[in-house]
Amino acid sequence: MTYLTHTFIYSYIDFIIKYKLFKRWKMFYLLIIYLFVLCLLTFLFCHIIYERKMKNDLFFFVISNFILSFSFLIFLFYYNDYLFSLVNVFFLLLNTIFLSYEIRMTYDKYKILSLPYLIYIVFIFYLIVDLYLMNL
Repeated sequence: MTYLTHTFIYSYIDFIIKYKLFKRWKMFYLLIIYLFVLCLLTFLFCHIIYERKMKNDLFFFVISNFILSFSFLIFLFYYNDYLFSLVNVFFLLLNTIFLSYEIRMTYDKYKILSLPYLIYIVFIFYLIVDLYLMNL
């Protein structure tokens, strides 16, 4: 493993221990829910690509959503910066709303599969706002 991966994992563990936001089992459930939601979203994208309905707008929102998700994790767990995390998760929420709208416009058959991801991002937004307000 690289140095960045080690420090990221250690800062993540330190963050959980220091602020005691969640117990271990709650973090495990959040991880399982996140993986399940991503599997649903991946299934949806595979069907969109298979039927050749991918538009440029949808592709832009998918790529920017992945970039924002990763940068949110970096800002929160590696840098421990709550303001940037809050701003980033706000943009992630907006992007997810637009992504759900584009999925609804592009592929109406499986539009319900994007709803759990939107609910999960709203929940994460609530957690980050709460965390930011606690640390003001």
